[in-house]
Amino acid sequence: MNIVELLEEAVKDLPSGEYSVGLNAIVRHVKAAIRHLERDKAFDPDTCTDAIYRMNQAYEGSLKEAYRVLAEKDPSGLSPFQIEGYLETHNIVRPRVLTQLTRYRQDYRNPSTHDYKLDFDEDEALLAIVSVCAFAKLLINQIKSKLASEAAQARAVPSASQSSRASLRSQGDRIARICLAYTNESSEVGWFEYERGLADSLKAAGFTAEAIDQAAIIASKGHADPWDVVIRKGKSIFGINARISRHARSDLELHRGSYFTTAVKSSNCSGGLLILRSEGQLDFQLHKGTVGTTPVYVITEHDEEQIDALSQDFSTLKQIT
Repeated sequence: MNIVELLEEAVKDLPSGEYSVGLNAIVRHVKAAIRHLERDKAFDPDTCTDAIYRMNQAYEGSLKEAYRVLAEKDPSGLSPFQIEGYLETHNIVRPRVLTQLTRYRQDYRNPSTHDYKLDFDEDEALLAIVSVCAFAKLLINQIKSKLASEAAQARAVPSASQSSRASLRSQGDRIARICLAYTNESSEVGWFEYERGLADSLKAAGFTAEAIDQAAIIASKGHADPWDVVIRKGKSIFGINARISRHARSDLELHRGSYFTTAVKSSNCSGGLLILRSEGQLDFQLHKGTVGTTPVYVITEHDEEQIDALSQDFSTLKQIT
């Protein structure tokens, strides 16, 4: 595996945009760092330190271009620390990626920027190159997924907005169909961007929707809440629970709906949608049933016979078009 080639191909795979110049500069800095590292250290003791300086440029470029696309803001004039803080507080970058970015800033970028007497050895330079290439590639994956999500929303969301007087219960079919359309259009959207894309699609259609930060809820409560996306209207909610797999499912018994149905029975819930999404699937179907008197919906790639396993928890599910 050539991590530099992976990074370069990831950049080439993106459509052209305002971020293109910056991302290509990142690749250029990485290649320059490798050339520094390959210089004869017997005649030039600064080769490793020079490589670090180049990787600092690649690191800052990765942060700024990710911020430009994911936060949809101009990164000019912002420090890496400020950008990291924004990405963390707005739950834009996956936590493990953000941890690695912060660690590089603290261990490499800040010392090399402020201590003019500092030098690095070959092992440290090699680790810096591998680390920055890896998280730059991960950030580019998130950029790609964000762009794919925006394109999927544009294809999936109808231009007409909802009636301001309509109840969430009466809008259930429309909510579910918007989510179905986005799901079918979002095969290139990564799992980490999918729920935010659902919420953005619903907002574009006129609903008050938000993606829920489950990690923050677990940190404060010690357990997850049922909803990944919530639509609110007054005191009523319509909840969406997205169960995402990177592989096709073959056993629906593993994905029974009891956890979902318990949440639907809440007094302020006007409806619920359960999404069973496997990455790479292109033809999802929509089913409708009830839990008590509350309408519920299921989006899955499975057909009518295979959906029977879930009907143990819901009143009989019927496919709707």
